[in-house]
Amino acid sequence: MKVLVVGSGRVGSFLARHLVGHGHQVVVVDRDPTSFKMLGEDLVVERVAAPATGEVQTTFTAKTRIRCVVGSGSDAEVLKTAGIQAVDAFVAVTDNDYVNLMAALVAKELHHTARIIIGIINPRRLQIARELQIEAICPLTLGAQSMFESLVR
Repeated sequence: MKVLVVGSGRVGSFLARHLVGHGHQVVVVDRDPTSFKMLGEDLVVERVAAPATGEVQTTFTAKTRIRCVVGSGSDAEVLKTAGIQAVDAFVAVTDNDYVNLMAALVAKELHHTARIIIGIINPRRLQIARELQIEAICPLTLGAQSMFESLVR
């Protein structure tokens, strides 16, 4: 499976490494190139031309075979450079719910990505994702539900 992950913080990096460990192809997009260090210390710098503009962009590849693209995950051109048109799944797990929602909408509406999952930090925003018909996971509610179930057993 080919997966595009937006956000290379703790969740995105863990997910990307786990996917690669299970034989999947992964591309990670993040605005901050220093965050790619969470994927592995040894990154190889590449220069890639954006498909639409021909503008040269810097990308990094971790030795773990994770391709990394610097840019905003809600920017359609950045996602094209990352190869969104050829992915099977799209995940947005930045630390900003609105960026995750916008990135998911770009993937859904512009690129018709088959499988989209986002992380939501604030449980109140889960309803927005439901209304947009975007699958969303809120670690806070999952954790609280798991603790509740453990307590009442």
